[in-house]
Amino acid sequence: MALFFNLSLLEQEAENNDEKFLKLLKYHHEKTIVVPKKEKYKPLTKSLAGNSFILNPNPVLYSTDRKLSDIVQYIKLAGRRDLLLYRTYKIKYLDLSFFPDLNIQNIKNNPLLTITNKQIKFKHEEDHGTKV
Repeated sequence: MALFFNLSLLEQEAENNDEKFLKLLKYHHEKTIVVPKKEKYKPLTKSLAGNSFILNPNPVLYSTDRKLSDIVQYIKLAGRRDLLLYRTYKIKYLDLSFFPDLNIQNIKNNPLLTITNKQIKFKHEEDHGTKV
């Protein structure tokens, strides 16, 4: 099941904190409203609904064997894809020609991402793609 969210609002609310970014997205995915008092971050009162998407969110959101920075980078890049292109042509990759300002060197070091022919491919979506 795909996860839809508003990437710009999520980035704004996370305030460049990767841990908070992931926690807020998990709350949105789980539709959590109330959390235990010991939790450091609370769910947002605003909706994170939007057109950014991840096709297979569970392996990304609940990964225990990946660096937090790699997971957040994966989510941010996946969130930049065009939903209309996916729904119309089933394009799962992010076309780099639309984002010339991206730092390719940082992306090359992320084991969750692959760069081929000016396209960023998302490991968990290529392996386990689902329908929107």
